[in-house]
Amino acid sequence: MNLNAPETIRFYRPDDLTGVEVLAVENSPKLWRWFHQTYSICTVFGFDNRRQGQTKWAYRGREWSIGARSTMMMEPGEIHDTRHMTGACSFRTTLFDPAEMTKAAREMGLSGSRPHLKLAGTDSPELFRAFQKLHECLEFPSTPLERQTRLAACQRVLLEQTAEKKPEPLVDESKPKAVHKAVALIREKWSKAVSLEEVAAVTGLSRFRLAHAFTRAVGIAPHAYQIQLRIGRARELLIKGAPVSEVAFQTGFADQSHLNRHFKRIMGVTPVQYRGGLPYRPFAR
Repeated sequence: MNLNAPETIRFYRPDDLTGVEVLAVENSPKLWRWFHQTYSICTVFGFDNRRQGQTKWAYRGREWSIGARSTMMMEPGEIHDTRHMTGACSFRTTLFDPAEMTKAAREMGLSGSRPHLKLAGTDSPELFRAFQKLHECLEFPSTPLERQTRLAACQRVLLEQTAEKKPEPLVDESKPKAVHKAVALIREKWSKAVSLEEVAAVTGLSRFRLAHAFTRAVGIAPHAYQIQLRIGRARELLIKGAPVSEVAFQTGFADQSHLNRHFKRIMGVTPVQYRGGLPYRPFAR
């Protein structure tokens, strides 16, 4: 997140994330007072151009306080009233439709009415990182499978850490047949916009159990496996001299920058550098 940008406030709704809306705020001095009709999960990045500081707000009859790189949680039917911030705040708030959060809770083994969050704020690094990764992939080119897998990870960690009733634990059980089916589908549709629900449907597992079993068996998450397949095919096309823009199109990336970002992360060089190649020279000893 750019903590040096001027104040900006915008809402957006990712097309492939059902029941999710995002409020993206940069460097705003506004003291928010809001009646929540959704589960509202606020990822606080920093204050006044610094990754430090504090915010205080009234919620459920008491005052709460957290710092930067922390998370605030508000439930439907509740009002929160920000009382103080140490400078302009940059944050992202993920707004979950109550029906979608209830659906996720039931998939995770929580029966009954919609889940109740016992905390209003936490400095859990795991929860902050889960939402940080979600917002990064929403604000840069990414695949539907990555966005949906990141969202499921956020819901899982949120309910595990803050729900009054704990969901069933994701035990490390072996699911070789389910994982094999998931791998086969992703290999078949490696360049397509496959969804997490589509992959889960062929395995008979919930989204959460599939992601857990797949990562343990394969070593990477389903969306990362799809990216690896795409990079493998991109290498073949680059060696043949295909233009980078055409390679990005043929391998399912949103655009050339999307390919560049993942190619450099995985291979250590850009697609252009890889395609050009250099004569082999032994490393100096």
